[in-house]
Amino acid sequence: MLNLFLCYAPGDRALAQTLARRLEGGAECRVTLEELGPSVGPTVAEAWDGGVGNDAILLLLSKQAVPERASRSDWAALLAHVESNEDPPVACVLAEDCPHPAILERRRFFRWSEDPLEMLRALERWVVSLHPRDAVTPFSLAPLPGFTSRDEELAKLWDALVDRCGTAVIGGKTAGSGKTWLAQEFARRAGAHFRDVVWISCGDRPTSLVAGEIAWQLGIAAEGTPESLLASVGETLRSHRVLVVLDDVRGATPLMAPPEGLGSVLITTRQEGPALIKMTSCKAGNRPASMEEEAERLWRAITLCRGDGFSLELAARIAQLPGTEAVAAAGWLVSRGLLDALDSGGTVFRLAGGVSLEPEETLRWRHAEALSEFYLDWRDQPLLVRKMIAELDAALEWAVRQDWAVAVQLTRRAFLFLSSERRRMESALLMNRLLEAARTRGDQQVVKDCEWELSWFQDDRGDIYRPAEGGEQMSLF
Repeated sequence: MLNLFLCYAPGDRALAQTLARRLEGGAECRVTLEELGPSVGPTVAEAWDGGVGNDAILLLLSKQAVPERASRSDWAALLAHVESNEDPPVACVLAEDCPHPAILERRRFFRWSEDPLEMLRALERWVVSLHPRDAVTPFSLAPLPGFTSRDEELAKLWDALVDRCGTAVIGGKTAGSGKTWLAQEFARRAGAHFRDVVWISCGDRPTSLVAGEIAWQLGIAAEGTPESLLASVGETLRSHRVLVVLDDVRGATPLMAPPEGLGSVLITTRQEGPALIKMTSCKAGNRPASMEEEAERLWRAITLCRGDGFSLELAARIAQLPGTEAVAAAGWLVSRGLLDALDSGGTVFRLAGGVSLEPEETLRWRHAEALSEFYLDWRDQPLLVRKMIAELDAALEWAVRQDWAVAVQLTRRAFLFLSSERRRMESALLMNRLLEAARTRGDQQVVKDCEWELSWFQDDRGDIYRPAEGGEQMSLF
């Protein structure tokens, strides 16, 4: 937690307390209030350096707090600190018009007004920016060029999740009504108010895997049970200013923001139930009568990928398209309203609202084999492979039925990757899945290998009790 030193004159005590409450509740910091007086100095120009041992300094400027008829020498030490950009950084809030050096207005300068909400938000953003990033894989959401006319709904989300901390639900039974659009645009615009934004595509994924994904993205070792993982996530949300977006929740809600915590949770769902915002309109996503050749190949490949968020490199590998051609084809599909970029880097996309696809069964083998190829090379490109974990379920379901060799190979490679990432619960779930399939097939060698690997992960009840170790147990694969 950051320590912030707030220096103010006695007449500005109420304002100082207002700022402290906002920052402690919304910027994850501890505020030390320092009131000017004989013991610290009668002006901020004299007392500011009492905060040098803190992470940041905030000065309230008012007629009572600044030197009367001050010269530059009165401000010399503070200005030297600001001009040289030394730590800790200094910000100022102008509580009322008063003489002050113009250099203070060059950066980190805020003006109090009768309607201070935007100023408070801007001050909060500055303090949040001083925190180190938490997420294992920082994710920058892409803007949505076609997003319009949702100001009222956005305002509700800002009030519920930024100005306060808690859980908000965007509901609506209709596919394509804009739930994910609204969540993505809000999270993108409000992202600077949080240390990190974690985006989880839920859909038909089991709660256990959703729990593992949330925990891992927040830097929590994915071991134990789904319940213990979610409890650890809850504690992180209690003490850290993060936003978790759970897109397309089905079944029981896996996570809520804890009461009196600092984190917020945004949920989109088609399920009936109370919601802050209910979306009712429907946006149709119709496939054009004809497509460019590269776009057609990519589109067929996308039918095998997760529609709520897939790696473009995976789709390109399935379509056997070079990178530049895949990027151009994805751009063409975005321009036709069939895809939306999910991350600002243009590496993860999802089907646009109202678009649904039937999988190209003849390409399922390419989906499984492409995943296996990526997991083979995970040491060279771990960031890329992380984006493909949610693809494992569908690929393994097909491979267990249709190509046992690919099922075994893909499981083993994904197992090694997840183990290296400290995602031991998911590793064990994956290996148990292969174990059950091997028993059904009567493949005793695979049964033996799976049981050996699992002996390093879980006890007789199936609980994860120790991290995977390097050495002999990894040599099997």
